[in-house]
Amino acid sequence: MAMALITGEQMTADRVEAESWTWQTGISVAEQVHDNVFLQPGGPPPQTPTDLDQREKTDFITTLGATLIARRESDRLTIDLSYDPEFNFYAKFNDLNSVSHRGVALLQAVGLGPGPLRQAQLDVSDAYIRSTEDQHAREASTLPPGPLNINTTRTETTRNTAAATLLVPFTDTVSASLGYSHSFSEYEDPTLIDSIEQTISAGADKVLSARTTIAAIYSLHLFDFEGDHDISQSVLMELATSHSPTLSTAIAAGASYHRDTQENILIGSASVTKQFRYTKASASYSRDMSSSTGGVFNEPTTTETFAASLTRAMGERAEALLAGDWTDVRSESTGAALRSFSVDAGVSYQATRWLAVRTAYRHFSQQGNATDFVTGTDPEYRTDSITITLAGTWGDLEP
Repeated sequence: MAMALITGEQMTADRVEAESWTWQTGISVAEQVHDNVFLQPGGPPPQTPTDLDQREKTDFITTLGATLIARRESDRLTIDLSYDPEFNFYAKFNDLNSVSHRGVALLQAVGLGPGPLRQAQLDVSDAYIRSTEDQHAREASTLPPGPLNINTTRTETTRNTAAATLLVPFTDTVSASLGYSHSFSEYEDPTLIDSIEQTISAGADKVLSARTTIAAIYSLHLFDFEGDHDISQSVLMELATSHSPTLSTAIAAGASYHRDTQENILIGSASVTKQFRYTKASASYSRDMSSSTGGVFNEPTTTETFAASLTRAMGERAEALLAGDWTDVRSESTGAALRSFSVDAGVSYQATRWLAVRTAYRHFSQQGNATDFVTGTDPEYRTDSITITLAGTWGDLEP
C-alpha cells in the first residue's frame, strides 16, 4: 500500500511538473548600416534641391531588443507565447526613431473527444506585428499562415493573422481538416489601403505509401479593401513524396475563381529539399492570390514567388546562410505589377549556451509600373544593409 501511494504521488508530481510553465528571456543589441533609410528610388537629385530630398540616404541604426518566451506543455495541450519589442535609434535621422512590437501565440490540443476526435488535433495561432521598419514589415510574412507583405514607405504598419485548423484522422491513412484564418493590414498613411482577408478551407489527405501522401484542399477567400469587397474560390491538389531520408519533394496544382473578373487563375506550388552531410539546400515556387500588398492595390492580386536557400553547418556552433527570392505581384484586372528581388547572406555563431553572434547582409530591390497603382506613388527602390547582432538568452528553454 505504501509503495502504491508513493508511486501515485510521484506520478502526480511528474504531471504537475510537466504542466508547469517554462520560460526564456533574452536581450539583444544590433548595429546596422543602411544605405536607403527613406526607401526612395535612386537616380540623380531633383533639378531644384530641397530639404525634403531624401534620395538614398545612409544611416547607422542601433536596435535594442528584448525577448520573452513562455511554454506550457502537458499530454494533451501545448501553449507557446512570445513577445519581442525592439527600439530603433537612427544616428542622423532621429525622426525615424521607432518602437516595433511583435507577438506570437500558438496552441496545440490533441485528444479532443471520443471516436475520431480521440486522435484529433487542433492548432490555433495568432501573429501580431506593429512597426515602421521595412525589414520587420516583410518578416511578418514568415509568420503563419504567411501572406506576402510589401512595404513602400516607412509608414507605421500593423498586421495580424489569426488561424485555426482542426485535423481529424479517420484511419491510419485517411484524415480530414477544417480551417479558418483572419488577417488584416492597417497603415498609418491614409493614402495606403487597409485590407482584411478571411479564408475558410476544407481538405482531405490520403497516405498512399510510407513515402507519399496526396491531399485535396478547397478554400473560400473573402476580401475587404476599405469597403470594396471581393470573393474568390480555389481548389488545390498536392502530392508530397519523401524519396529518401535526405530528399523530399512536393508539388501542387489547382485553380482559383475570381468573382469580379469572372476568370479562372491557375495556382500551384513546387518545392524540393535536399540534406547533405553538412549542407541543406531547398528551392520552391508558388503562385497564389493574396490581399497583402502593402496598401498599393484595392483588389486581390496574383503573387508568384521563386525562392532558394542554402545553409551549411560549420562545426557544432556556427552556421552560414545564403538565400534569395524573386516575387511578382500582379493585378489581373489592370495589369499593374510590383516585382521584388532579395538576397540574404549571413553567419551565426553560438559563442556560449546563452550568447550568440550574428552577421547578416541583405539586398532588396523593388520595381513596378506606378501609374497603374491606386496611390500614384513610385514604389521603386533598392536597399543594401549590413547588420551585426549580439543576443543573449536565459531560461529553462533551449536557446
